[in-house]
Amino acid sequence: MLLAIREHVRGWLAWIIIILIGAAFALVGLSSYMGPSGGGQVVAEVNGADITRDQLDRAFSQRRTMYEQMYQGELPRSLQDQLRRDALDELITEHLVREFVSTRGFRLSDQDLGALIRADQRFHVDGRFSPEQYRRMLSQQGFSTDRFEQMMRQQALMEQLSELFSDTALVTDRDLERAVALRHQERDLRFARISYQAYVDEVEVTDDEISEFYEQNRDEFQSTERVRVEYVMLERDALIEQLEISDQDIEERFERVRGRFVEEESRTARHILIRAPEGAEEERAQAREQVQELRQRIEDGESFGDLAREYSDDTGSAREGGSLGRVERGLMVEPFEDALFALEDEGAMSEPVETRFGVHLIQLDRIHGGDEVSLEDVRDEVRQELAEERVERELFDRRSRLEEMAFDWADSLEPAAEELGLEIRESDWFSRQGGEGIASEEAVVRAAFGGEVLEAQQNSDVLELEGGRFVVIRIADHEPRETLALDEVRDDIEQHLRSRKAFDLARERADNVLAGLRDGGDFSELAGDAPEMELEEAGFVKRDASYPRPLLREAFRLGKPGEDEAVYGVVDLGDGSLAVLQVNAVRDGNLEELDDEAVAGERRRLRELATEASIQDFLSQLRQDADVRIHEERFL
Repeated sequence: MLLAIREHVRGWLAWIIIILIGAAFALVGLSSYMGPSGGGQVVAEVNGADITRDQLDRAFSQRRTMYEQMYQGELPRSLQDQLRRDALDELITEHLVREFVSTRGFRLSDQDLGALIRADQRFHVDGRFSPEQYRRMLSQQGFSTDRFEQMMRQQALMEQLSELFSDTALVTDRDLERAVALRHQERDLRFARISYQAYVDEVEVTDDEISEFYEQNRDEFQSTERVRVEYVMLERDALIEQLEISDQDIEERFERVRGRFVEEESRTARHILIRAPEGAEEERAQAREQVQELRQRIEDGESFGDLAREYSDDTGSAREGGSLGRVERGLMVEPFEDALFALEDEGAMSEPVETRFGVHLIQLDRIHGGDEVSLEDVRDEVRQELAEERVERELFDRRSRLEEMAFDWADSLEPAAEELGLEIRESDWFSRQGGEGIASEEAVVRAAFGGEVLEAQQNSDVLELEGGRFVVIRIADHEPRETLALDEVRDDIEQHLRSRKAFDLARERADNVLAGLRDGGDFSELAGDAPEMELEEAGFVKRDASYPRPLLREAFRLGKPGEDEAVYGVVDLGDGSLAVLQVNAVRDGNLEELDDEAVAGERRRLRELATEASIQDFLSQLRQDADVRIHEERFL
């Protein structure tokens, strides 16, 4: 069943499958795959299927936002280009995997799909699945129920595919020993820090140096080019309430999907088990008699939970007063399940029930789901679903008309706004890195600074945004990029040159200490000759010790020291300081020193690495066998 599959691939492997090879669903939006693309240039073809510029823009925008948060600022152009290339590769990979799944017989029943959706906590209110919450959340994201369910089906099929890799990943004991020796290795470390700040007062920066740096790097001292745009927008949600849906349409739709509104029946129950082997009639008779006695005692007022804790041979549930939690059909052996689901009233108890485990007394605590739902109970929800589906046709017609009007009257948005009843809005100033509101959309930023819109001062093409929105923009105002005057950047240049010179002095000092160590000098004496250096005896450290990451990487990168000879290095710590380090000895990790939980964790980690390698091989083979054509002239 699907729930078992989800349990099997939870955690790291689920992320590999859903993010690595299913990323396009999260990054570019379902509508790009499940319906008309809304136009856009084709940037790549994968076995005859198109990947459009709109899809790529959305995927890239997500990546860029994440990296901008990491870098806390604007990304270098070279990194943006690489992120865009990575986003396209991800879209190609996702398409190939979906194609593989669909042609290899992977299937998901409607029953399992319904269970998957009902189990999603995002759609729960007060601990239960809420159709209203389900519809509301999908509407907020611009999804119809049919499209969302297609997405969930596709994602579940990819999880099934992941089992093929996780089940074949093997880890030998020798692999485990080698991995532990390396990962749990310790190194005897001492190091001395030296900061460029110690030398800032010793350096001078002349006016000639400032001027020379300015002239050589004028392109770095530019004002930010900015624009403001005016735009009109078609919004899917704004059209939904305007559609007329007939009662007959609602009734037909309800009959088709009524199963989705009925939660599969389950029951909360508890039991007492008296064990008795199959075929041992005397023991079975005694067990039946004891169960009858316990049943009578409960009817006379004693607590089921107390008696379960005292008498039940099912030690796991006995500790919980016999509680089995929530039970669905198919989870228990047939005689037990038949007896439980035959009970009609909450609190009712069964007669003695015999299974291969012994004799049970079952009490029904609560019945969940299974109730029929009338059309009147869900009429509004069904109407909303139909409207969400039919709005696509209306939205497509209006989008087509907007495209025609924006092209025919390329120097104004007013004709399109008047005919379609749209408001002409205006953005704040934004740069090529985007801004707030409409300027946070990658497609808008790209169009605003494109030649047709910025240079020719014409309307843009219709741009498709997330959430069923379509927009046409034109330039309202433009501030071009200009070179800043030297006086505006003098202080920044001076600070930069001073820091660079000071760092060079710190590096020279660190190199001198390193040379002294390699010539047989004493670390304490060499550091003592430079009071700006701080010597620290770290002792044996692991890879995850609480020291700067560059320091630890260098310490474990250096070769192993000889029996009476240390190894040395210098590393930039990335915070304006350097470290001279000495590794005196190496101690490999020992599998026997780890507890069972740590060993299991190491074995699991190696299995995940082996699984990842299998997945990467699989993806590489898919790509190699595919017909992929990338239109480089449309890529950037």
